[in-house]
Amino acid sequence: MQLVATMCNLIYKSATDIAIIKMVNLNNVPVRNPIKNLVNCAQRIDVRTAIVDGKILIEDGRILNVGEEKQVKDIQKIVEKIWKDTPDNEPEHRTVDDFSLHSFKSWKE
Repeated sequence: MQLVATMCNLIYKSATDIAIIKMVNLNNVPVRNPIKNLVNCAQRIDVRTAIVDGKILIEDGRILNVGEEKQVKDIQKIVEKIWKDTPDNEPEHRTVDDFSLHSFKSWKE
């Protein structure tokens, strides 16, 4: 038996959002509380299918219609801006480096 957690928002005459996550694997056991396991343990590889606004975005664990290389670059760029803006949004105006130190000295590619 394959345990699958589904989360969906079903509203009459609206698009349905749903995610199907494989919960029976080494990432997600032992399972006592499936929701906590989903939040704290599940990995992106565990997402089998995702449908948003009626469009299949992930099928058989693969992201569709988006090149992974472009996605990685886009995400990195967005997060670097968030890190840069952190002092403006952090109560004590700390930088990301103040509370999340680098493992290694930074280098440029």
